[in-house]
Amino acid sequence: MKKVFMFAMAISTILLMSCDNDKKNTEEVTKAPYSVGDYYNNGSVKGVVFLISDNGNHGKIVSLDETQAAYSTVSQTVGATDKDNGISNLNAIKPLSNWKNEYPAFAWCESKNTGSTAWYLPAHYELIDLQVVRADIDKQLKASKGTPLSTGYYWSSTESDDDYAYDVPFYTTGTASKKTTVQYVRAICTF
Repeated sequence: MKKVFMFAMAISTILLMSCDNDKKNTEEVTKAPYSVGDYYNNGSVKGVVFLISDNGNHGKIVSLDETQAAYSTVSQTVGATDKDNGISNLNAIKPLSNWKNEYPAFAWCESKNTGSTAWYLPAHYELIDLQVVRADIDKQLKASKGTPLSTGYYWSSTESDDDYAYDVPFYTTGTASKKTTVQYVRAICTF
C-alpha cells in the first residue's frame, strides 16, 4: 500500500491530496498567508513581516536595508506628532516646499516607493512593535541577504518639539534626540 502526497497552494489554503491505490482523499488545511518573521515578496515590494492583522492577510513589513540620516536639518515643529501612524507624520512633512532636503530620513523612506507602494518612516509605537520582535526579524533579514537591525538608535517619524524627535534604541528604552543627529533609518510598509 503506497501513499503519495502532493501539495498545491492557493492564496490562503493548502490542499493536501493523497492517493491510496485507486482512492483519492483530499483535505484542506487553512493557513494564514503571513506570520511575523516571514519574508514578503510581492513584485517590487520586499521585506520582512513584523506585524500582522486580519489573520495574516494584512500587516506591516520592514525594509531589507537601512541607512543613516538626520531626522531633519532645520528646527521647526510641523505637526508630525502621531505616535501610532507614520503615514500621518509623513503627510505632515510633505507639504513643506523643501521637505526632501530638510527631512532626509523621511526622504530616504519615501524614495523606496514605486507604483502603488507606500514606504514610510515608522511612528514611535510602530518602531517599538518592530523592536519587540527583533530576534525573529533579524533571522529572516539574514536569510534574505538583508541587513540585520543595528544595535543603535532608529529614528521614528514622531517629533517631540522644534528641536527633538523620538527615537528608539534597539537595546534599551526609547528617548528623544536632537533632530539633526544622524541615526539609523528603516522604512516600513503596509500590506
